[in-house]
Amino acid sequence: MFSITHQLAKYIISKESWIRETFKYTTCADEIFLQTIAYNSGFASNIINDNLRFIDWKRGSNSSPYIFRISDYNELINSKSLFARKFNEINYDNK
Repeated sequence: MFSITHQLAKYIISKESWIRETFKYTTCADEIFLQTIAYNSGFASNIINDNLRFIDWKRGSNSSPYIFRISDYNELINSKSLFARKFNEINYDNK
């Protein structure tokens, strides 16, 4: 997840032909083309590696982030993040 400015969005759209040609034989091009363009453009110096999202990969499984529970409320509310991932509507704390 990430956020971009309107100016960067316009720049990326202007690269449509390059994107189609460069990534036409790749798998998952949608997951790499935007970052490739941004890091290799005049916008690179504006990239901030802090998307304000709290995602805990350490307590998660090999391919999935930790699922926050009700008991994690204080940890979440006291973080500097504005968003968090991942939640489940099942209350694991009461099982």
